Amino acid sequence: MFLADALSPRQLRSNLENPSVPLIEAFTGGMSTYTGRFVSEQTLTQLSVVFGILKIYSESSRQLPLNLYRIAADGSRTLSNDDPRSRLLNFAVNPFMNADVFRGLILSHVLGWGNFYAEIEFNQAMIPTALWPLPPSRVQRKLDLARMSDLYEFYADDGQTITIPAERMLHVIGPSFDGYHGVSPLRHFKQTGALGLALEEYTARFAGNDMQPTGVLLAPGAMSSEKRTSLLEGWREGFSGMENKHKIAVLSGGVEYKQITIDPASSQLLETRKFTNEEFCRLYRCPPHMLAILDQASFNNVEILDIGFVKHSLRPLLKAIECALIVSLFTPGDWMRWRFEHDVSDLLQGDPEKQAKVDELHVRIGAKNSNEIRRRLGLNPRADGLGDRYMQSVQFMVAGADEPEEDPDAEPEPEADDGADERSVQAARSRLRIQKSTALRGLVEAAISRVVAMEEREVRAATKKNRDLGQALRGRTADMTRQMAPALEATREQLVEAIRAELGIDDETPTPETKSGGLRSATWWANRHVAETLRVLEESDSIEDQLEEFRSSRAAAEAASEHRRFCSAVAADLFAAFGVRKLRWVVVGRCKSCGDRENQTVQVGQRFAGAKKHPPFDQDCDCMLFPA
Repeated sequence: MFLADALSPRQLRSNLENPSVPLIEAFTGGMSTYTGRFVSEQTLTQLSVVFGILKIYSESSRQLPLNLYRIAADGSRTLSNDDPRSRLLNFAVNPFMNADVFRGLILSHVLGWGNFYAEIEFNQAMIPTALWPLPPSRVQRKLDLARMSDLYEFYADDGQTITIPAERMLHVIGPSFDGYHGVSPLRHFKQTGALGLALEEYTARFAGNDMQPTGVLLAPGAMSSEKRTSLLEGWREGFSGMENKHKIAVLSGGVEYKQITIDPASSQLLETRKFTNEEFCRLYRCPPHMLAILDQASFNNVEILDIGFVKHSLRPLLKAIECALIVSLFTPGDWMRWRFEHDVSDLLQGDPEKQAKVDELHVRIGAKNSNEIRRRLGLNPRADGLGDRYMQSVQFMVAGADEPEEDPDAEPEPEADDGADERSVQAARSRLRIQKSTALRGLVEAAISRVVAMEEREVRAATKKNRDLGQALRGRTADMTRQMAPALEATREQLVEAIRAELGIDDETPTPETKSGGLRSATWWANRHVAETLRVLEESDSIEDQLEEFRSSRAAAEAASEHRRFCSAVAADLFAAFGVRKLRWVVVGRCKSCGDRENQTVQVGQRFAGAKKHPPFDQDCDCMLFPA
């Protein structure tokens, strides 16, 4: 990756006389430091303290249960570990790697290199079927906010550069200064790591010399260079190293050995190594006692330190992983309905006596039943069938057993007014539909902006290589569909909720299947979009000017019309599915095209004036359908 960066056009000013940092790292294998050593993230993991910290975080995260919850409209959660995404992350992420190893890799890469990358493999239903982790040192994110382009480049062993779209990449970002790229802690604090490696090397060489400091050999008179070399090599061969310790030296020719003494206290070797270890513990917020540094540990504070590690060090990283999993493995329409969550309850509980008191309190106030506690302890439910019953604090009776009786003298609640204005209620519910549908128009516009940027790249590439423009663009309709489908599906979910409320459909009635789904509509839109692009480019005198016009205004205009068309199509299908028999065309705003359709009513399945099944009538139409 560094060599590719060094040779890119923006690095052409780099040369051997004035080399750039990536060029230096490419040829030296690491980052330069004040110790004179060149280090990298990989070499710094050879430090025992760094390896130990990465191991602690990796093993702490991989041992935790990772649960998937489905979130209902009222905020209640249902465990959904039978979902294919949950099975993927709890059993095997691909045919060659189990989920335990994969989840351990995440924090190792995030804390070592600042980023974790894994390519996502989807099936035809856009359900992830495999995750392939990638070496973080070989992945580079190419983010262009101006063109709404987000790609990842992977540098393979054979020298090829593989481009991976953002929607097929799981990216967990560690510490970051811009929010888009993680910063490697080991790279950021390379001087501390280089000092630790230098101290280890010095200590190893000192021990290899039998823990004896160097000395000098004194010879009378002058010696030739050959004699000096022969004397020094003979001394090293006979008396250096652990295998030659305690040997007796016999010197001749007036040669004397004089030892150079070193004060161990003055060298402060152990203190410096200890400081390096503590410095990395501060950097990673890892309690020193977990690395067997027990200077400040005691029986009174170890439990508090363990809980603090989970709350303030481990849990923020787990939250980043959970968020990345939801965003990458689900469509935007599902982000609010699903949650990944690591269960850290076992790490947060205290000693058994304290935990028993907490469990007793939960039972006393009716927060948990006995089967829930038994399940956490690994026990089977109670055989008498009473374990699922919640208790209340008064004499531990079943909660709700003594319900207060109704007061016969109390005045009855007033009944609903049958003469209420149903039209105003209907109008309020319809306004909710307008608000919910309009709120996600920006999501559709963002998707179309990405498609326009993708389209521009294809047109430029095809023009440069003299390839057939129609074939190049039609070959990307599947990618355009993948960009558009999540936005339309999220819009449909909001419309379903609003129309159910608009029609007064209760929660127990399921929503019927309709033909206006996000994927089907996105496929239809992508084909129509490509056809319109080819038509405009064919009629245009300058492709470059037309691409500039597309980039500046097409996404907003097309998002407005497509969003209105899709919302009306979904509304028409849902009204018919829920049994509405007649539809009314209602003019919204200052529509100049729909005067003859104002308040026109037709049977479901029939067409309005102008042979239209539903709004919009033209590009400027902003009308809506309502149940008659």
